[in-house]
Amino acid sequence: MAIDHITTTRDILIAAKALIPDEEHWWRGESGAPPECHCPLTALWAVSISRVSHDDRAKLRGHSREVFARAAGLDTPESTLKVAAWSDDPNRTLAEVHAAFDRAIASVSP
Repeated sequence: MAIDHITTTRDILIAAKALIPDEEHWWRGESGAPPECHCPLTALWAVSISRVSHDDRAKLRGHSREVFARAAGLDTPESTLKVAAWSDDPNRTLAEVHAAFDRAIASVSP
């Protein structure tokens, strides 16, 4: 079920995870992402830009990034850089990315 208008961190996390359903849609590395490919951060950004009201966007995007960072086992200060490095690790698996999203989703109220 698609979420049309997003009003919670939980909904952002659910929708962002859905943007990375398989290896072909998971982006890693520093060069530009191919169309329809996302890392966890770009997925969170894409959802917040396209489906969150302007008034709530910055707060929800920041909170969803911090919740994901904690779920990935990272400290929240400078979480953007840490999440990017975590996702780009050549030993990282898509299952680990999905598991981090699942922990993040479970950690916030519906």
